[in-house]
Amino acid sequence: RNALRSGEKRLSERRARMLYALSLWKDAEFSFANSLHRERHQMSAVACAYTARALVQLNSKSMAGEMVQSMLAKLDANQPQGFGMQCMPMEQVALALSATLEAWPGSQDIESLEQRLMHGRPWYGQGAHGLALAALAQHRMVTGIQDQAARVFVQIGNGKEQAIVLNSDNVRFVLDGVLAEAKAQPEVNVRLRLQGKGAPHYRLTMEGFDTDPQPTQGGDLMVTRAQFLAPRPVFDGREMEVGFNRLKNYSKPWSNLLEHLEFAGVTPATVDFYRYYDSEEHMEGLDFLTLDIQLPAGAKLVPNSVEGTVLAWRVEGGVLKVDIGQQRGSGRVHFKLRGLQPGTYRNLPAVLRSAYRPDRYGIGHAGALQILNRGETSSDPYRATPDELLARGLAAFEIGEKEIAWTDLTTLLDGFEDWLRTPDQTAASRALLQLAVERHDANRIVHVFETLKEKDPGLSVPFTRLTKIAEAYRQLGESERAAGIYRAVAKTTFSKDLQLVGVLEQQNDFHGAMEAMHRFWMEYPDFPHVIETGVTLADRLLVAAPKAYKDQSLRNAGRNRAVLLFESVLYLQRFLALYPDEPVSGDAALNLVSAFLDLEDYANAARLADEFAGRYTDPRFADTFLYTQAVAEWYQGEDAKAVDLLERITELRIAQKNGGEKYSKNRDLAIYILAQIHHARQEFPDAAKYYERVDHVFADAREVLANFRHQALAMDEVTEIAPGETAKLELHYRNLQETEILVYPVDLMTLYLREKNLAGITQVNLAGIEPVIRRTIELPDDESMRQQDFELELELPSAGAYLIICRSEAIHASGMVLVSDFELVVETDPQAGGVRAQAVDRVDGHYLRDVDIRAIGAQDSAFHSGHTDPRGLFVTTGIRGAATVIARHDGRHYAFYRGAGSMADPVQERMKIESGKRLNSASYFDNVRSLNSSQQESRSNKLREQQQKVYLGLELKSLEGVD
Repeated sequence: RNALRSGEKRLSERRARMLYALSLWKDAEFSFANSLHRERHQMSAVACAYTARALVQLNSKSMAGEMVQSMLAKLDANQPQGFGMQCMPMEQVALALSATLEAWPGSQDIESLEQRLMHGRPWYGQGAHGLALAALAQHRMVTGIQDQAARVFVQIGNGKEQAIVLNSDNVRFVLDGVLAEAKAQPEVNVRLRLQGKGAPHYRLTMEGFDTDPQPTQGGDLMVTRAQFLAPRPVFDGREMEVGFNRLKNYSKPWSNLLEHLEFAGVTPATVDFYRYYDSEEHMEGLDFLTLDIQLPAGAKLVPNSVEGTVLAWRVEGGVLKVDIGQQRGSGRVHFKLRGLQPGTYRNLPAVLRSAYRPDRYGIGHAGALQILNRGETSSDPYRATPDELLARGLAAFEIGEKEIAWTDLTTLLDGFEDWLRTPDQTAASRALLQLAVERHDANRIVHVFETLKEKDPGLSVPFTRLTKIAEAYRQLGESERAAGIYRAVAKTTFSKDLQLVGVLEQQNDFHGAMEAMHRFWMEYPDFPHVIETGVTLADRLLVAAPKAYKDQSLRNAGRNRAVLLFESVLYLQRFLALYPDEPVSGDAALNLVSAFLDLEDYANAARLADEFAGRYTDPRFADTFLYTQAVAEWYQGEDAKAVDLLERITELRIAQKNGGEKYSKNRDLAIYILAQIHHARQEFPDAAKYYERVDHVFADAREVLANFRHQALAMDEVTEIAPGETAKLELHYRNLQETEILVYPVDLMTLYLREKNLAGITQVNLAGIEPVIRRTIELPDDESMRQQDFELELELPSAGAYLIICRSEAIHASGMVLVSDFELVVETDPQAGGVRAQAVDRVDGHYLRDVDIRAIGAQDSAFHSGHTDPRGLFVTTGIRGAATVIARHDGRHYAFYRGAGSMADPVQERMKIESGKRLNSASYFDNVRSLNSSQQESRSNKLREQQQKVYLGLELKSLEGVD
């Protein structure tokens, strides 16, 4: 049923056959029959016949009758003119008769179909005999002929006539007769005489015995070969494989034929046959084949040994009868015989027959088999086949029978290496390599080794064996190849020795691990991974330096941070002197520059970065070295050099692997530093242009721009002058054009005691008090965006304290005229608790770098400390309460600031997310250090992988110079 559902619709005949078969078992579905019924006009006569018979079983006789009508029309249409009734295939006629009898028993075509079938005897062909008899039997039942009795008298040759009675109880009779040998008269007459009303059918089968049968040649059925083979050899209790299955494209195979079978021995036997066929012939059209194999009388078939092209088999009268089926082309039957009775036996030829047409057969060659007496040994020649040599050679190698293994495997490779399949060739070569090394056979070692290198490159060979292979090459005068193997062994041995470094590190002996790594680096030749280990050694020292005080092994050896840094610098300098052009030299150069940055030796860092930028042109390194040099020059105060280098970085475009170009990854930092340099020079418009280009990246850039554009007005909080002198007040402003000056005499002590500080002095209620001076002053503005100063001269009426108020639009500034000196410009961010202090030299107005700053809030318990950057800036956050700032420069210059307002709680402010980067003076080399750390980590991982590998040998594909 599943086959019927999945069958292709175009194969209607096959579907109809399956449907009829299911209908006989009452398991057919009407939907399938209905589908075929609709397609009846496109179907063959055979398909129509089977569908009609299936519809009868499904009780749909009207539809079955329509199918029969379509079938009969197709039979008439297919009938060629002028060839008579026998031209119609008898199978179709028989099916048509059966289908018509079942589906349309009153059809007038029944008699003509019956006549066609009768004229078509003896019905040789594709199963026509059975179908014809079945159709005629149905016809006789319908017409009632089976109820009539008849006698048939049969006379064979000159024998006595015999009578056969046929009736409804005896419808079949088999008559056997023996013919005497006829030499003068080869024809034999068989006479049949009918008495009564009947139409019996007969089949005559003649069998004979030929004492000298000759093989048939050139027919469509042939027995091509029948042979007894030598028993399979046994080694170590196991039967060995025989034959040529391990070879490919081998054109000269042989068989070890057997003529003398030892007593109780077993011989494999084979019979090969062939049926000629047309490539366009359908399998369903082939007749059924049988094969009769005569067994020698002194031997017995080994139970369950029959195999090959076999549907079923049985033994009858010393003949092995094999049902082959609808086989086409060549086939083979295998079986085994055991010799039980000594003697010489003629073996009759095998016969291949058609079950449909006994006159179609093929005869093979006759043979002979001698079964020896007990204890006798067969003298038949024997030659081991490649499969046997391989199987026995490998089995002997496994159990240590080295002489047998050597003999068989060398014979195999010497005779059949060019035809051996690759897996078998490598298996034999692996075993032979070991045997050849043990025998010191240089020629065989080299030959097998080169085979394995080509066929089995993933094979791992132990180091000791590799050295002997190299020695074999040397003995044969191939020194270069020998050196290649020695080189490969040395490389792998180096990786294996590095495992000691890992063991020492696991035992917390970092000092010993580094000493071992240095010794291995010095002792081994300059292989690429040996060279790279020199850079990795410097990596480990640089990384360990900051934590050297925690390592007991380093402390015991007296290797502190300074010592490790000094050693790493020496290693890297030596490395670059020895290997200036190695692939890892750029990594070593970056490592060395980073080491000088860690030492804050900016002069050497800048010098080396300049040198390395020209030497290592890989964009990853060249860009980093250029940036490092620029920042190092800036740190040394070489602003002109720094500006030139930084401008190059901003314009630098680096080619990408995909063919495009990209700006330097350090471009934003370079622009930011250029802004700071102009800022430090107080070139505010130029600084603003650079800050604007990176204000989306750095928060500080946004803040500085806001400060540049901010309108500001300020004056000294306290100014002291001598009585009678003209008060000269410094008015500090930014982005303003004029201001109004108001001067009020005040009682300073009363005012301070009441206000505590001068922060809210402009909000003091001065109603009813007239200023002693009031005037408006124009302020010169050069549009430089920087703070400008204006000297305000006041002639005060008498000694005392005067409150000076300056007003410009909504901006106010106030101060007290007493005595004034000193400058520390401080800005605060009350919400974030931030203080931004800028140290200014009052003599020439330039910013001071590296000024020691201490800031504290009224509610703080500890100082916030640091140093000003090249812009003279110090920035901190987290000040609580009113801020006080103390600054010291060069150990003797001080400045003081007292905050005018309270700061916010920094715990809450730290919860706010600030967009953009904020860098301090130590952050400008983070990108350089990051790249170097990434390279260090990569080399460390490689070392770790080498330390974790298990080195039992070396894979052949890793060898150099042995191609």
